[in-house]
Amino acid sequence: MPLERGGVTGAAARARELCADYALREGYGMDPEPLNHLDWVTTSHVLHWIWLILAFVFLFAAHMTLTHAIIPSLIDSGHLPDGVRERARKMRIPLYCIAFVCLGLVALWGFLGIDAAKGIRHFWPTIWI
Repeated sequence: MPLERGGVTGAAARARELCADYALREGYGMDPEPLNHLDWVTTSHVLHWIWLILAFVFLFAAHMTLTHAIIPSLIDSGHLPDGVRERARKMRIPLYCIAFVCLGLVALWGFLGIDAAKGIRHFWPTIWI
């Protein structure tokens, strides 16, 4: 059985062509034109927003865990010395503030990421991949 381009047999190549034809006919295929500079910039911006969101979600989770669970547990169990206990109790309010600033930035960057993702429709018309 002879192999076609890329080591694919005839039946597999025909099946791939049929799927590609159906996708193009139904409007699901990508335009074969190469992406221009603006498309790459738009995609880059969306990826930057996603990475920032991911980083700040982890920061929010870490601050909330520290402030809402770990510090009170250490204070109540008596594992902190008296001097450190008071400082830890006073640190909770600024840590909560930092956590909520992180959450606000996640929301802001989420909206900015959604807005930037609208430009991707220029070369990928479907919403759900």
